[in-house]
Amino acid sequence: KTSFGLYSFSYFAKDTLFSRKVPSYEKKPAFTLLNVNLIFKSPVPFYFRWIVKRFFQYVFNLNTYVKEFYEENFCYWIPCYEIQYELMNFIEE
Repeated sequence: KTSFGLYSFSYFAKDTLFSRKVPSYEKKPAFTLLNVNLIFKSPVPFYFRWIVKRFFQYVFNLNTYVKEFYEENFCYWIPCYEIQYELMNFIEE
């Protein structure tokens, strides 16, 4: 099992989203990190849980500060189901 977080692709892509900077494993990044979304899911028969998790998804994806705050303080209490990364080929100008 592999754990992913907000900064997982920041090691391999040019990242201007988050305040914390991480070391780069690539000399020239191949990608630019455009957006990261935390996805909260619950099985369909559990409608109340589904509503609560959709609320968490809305709140924790408001902006990058809230995403960083979630990862630092709430990720073990309210775990997200998946993380969606939006990448673009890095074109150096």
